[in-house]
Amino acid sequence: MKRLLLPMFTVVAVTGCGTATTSLETTDISTTSSTSTTSTTTTSTVPETTTTTTIPAPEGGWKCPSFISLAQYVGWPTSELHTLDTIMWRESRCHTYSHNVDDPMGGSRGLMQINGFWCKQTKYNQIGWLQAQGVLNTCDQLFDPIINLQAALLIWQRPAGWKAWATAPSR
Repeated sequence: MKRLLLPMFTVVAVTGCGTATTSLETTDISTTSSTSTTSTTTTSTVPETTTTTTIPAPEGGWKCPSFISLAQYVGWPTSELHTLDTIMWRESRCHTYSHNVDDPMGGSRGLMQINGFWCKQTKYNQIGWLQAQGVLNTCDQLFDPIINLQAALLIWQRPAGWKAWATAPSR
């Protein structure tokens, strides 16, 4: 006689902090056409896995205060945060979903209004410069503030620095 256990459903529920309950019901089907159902419930305690890192924003008159800590988190030097803040304000008014479709190469996206040039295939970059750097897969990911600030940091670290942004204050 052949036996085959078929799972009917699985339910995982979190019941309070750190406790998970799993229920599994299986149906035993044999070649003799008889069926039986077995239910199993297991409760176990799982360790807490949530980690929160808070980096306080430096004090100062920020235009885009909610993104200063995030900029520090992705690696922007403290000495550049006021310039970064000014450009974020001038480019997007601190709106993560800003999209200037009138810019060439598919427009500019996100907080820092990064132009499509940096993430489109060109004769210089077969997969896009930001893709080659491992920052993103598509230009639309520039609407994510973390990816946008990481991409802006890499662009800023190139020899032109702030010149990649027309709205950069003169130094």
